[in-house]
Amino acid sequence: MLVSIIGLGLLGIGLGLGSQRPMLDDPSAVDSYAVRRFAPDLPRLGNIGLQQAAAAGPARIEKLVTGIDADGLAIHLNPAQELAQAEGDKRFPDGAKTLKALTKRMPGRVVVKETGCGISRETALRIKAAGVKTLDIAGAGGTSWTRVENLRKGADPSRRTWLDEWGIPTAASLVETSDLGLELVASGGLRTGLDAAKCIALGADVCGFALPVLRAYASGGYSGALFFLQQVITDLKVVMLLVGVKDIAALKKVRPVITGRLQEWTISRSRR
Repeated sequence: MLVSIIGLGLLGIGLGLGSQRPMLDDPSAVDSYAVRRFAPDLPRLGNIGLQQAAAAGPARIEKLVTGIDADGLAIHLNPAQELAQAEGDKRFPDGAKTLKALTKRMPGRVVVKETGCGISRETALRIKAAGVKTLDIAGAGGTSWTRVENLRKGADPSRRTWLDEWGIPTAASLVETSDLGLELVASGGLRTGLDAAKCIALGADVCGFALPVLRAYASGGYSGALFFLQQVITDLKVVMLLVGVKDIAALKKVRPVITGRLQEWTISRSRR
């Protein structure tokens, strides 16, 4: 996958690393996360769970960033996954307190991200109050980690539980948080440049892809992953041309037509 990292740099695409929990437990694992040497100009974010961040303390967590020369750190929220996981961490400390300590120690470098369940307006406001400026909503619609955990435990693949489908859809989470003054990353179920364009019109500043890139790499290697990402960029540009905007800032000002379940969600929440 390292050759694909070089491709990301060529396209100007940033990279969010996987959880650095192994590195927290064993500092010798740092080489698994030190990707700067392969793409020096590639923006990259470290990654650790909120529970682990609370237990380790700000000083140790900061070393996860400095140890790999990352540009920042994503603190991921995954309570539903932890609850579904047989060996999951069922302790849920004061997250706001932890985030405040981290944003004070690393101002402007802390991103909070969900892991497939989305973020509500109320939660986003608490995160903002803790000093966080960037939020990755990672809504429902993509990989369900609760389903992954249930399958790991031997659940029947043909059956789904209610927890498998838990979460706020990505589009709904964008609608709920777009006017809060946060920099928003839209991820969770995005597959095409059209999906990215829709998210930007709903308030996203950045869009994230994971599963489709891995699938493209698995089927076509470096060339497959690079082609997929180039196609996403091309499709995004096509949408921008067709709606008459010249850049992302202008696309953010396009007023989308909202119908169906998203319209119902918006109306229901606005009545509260």
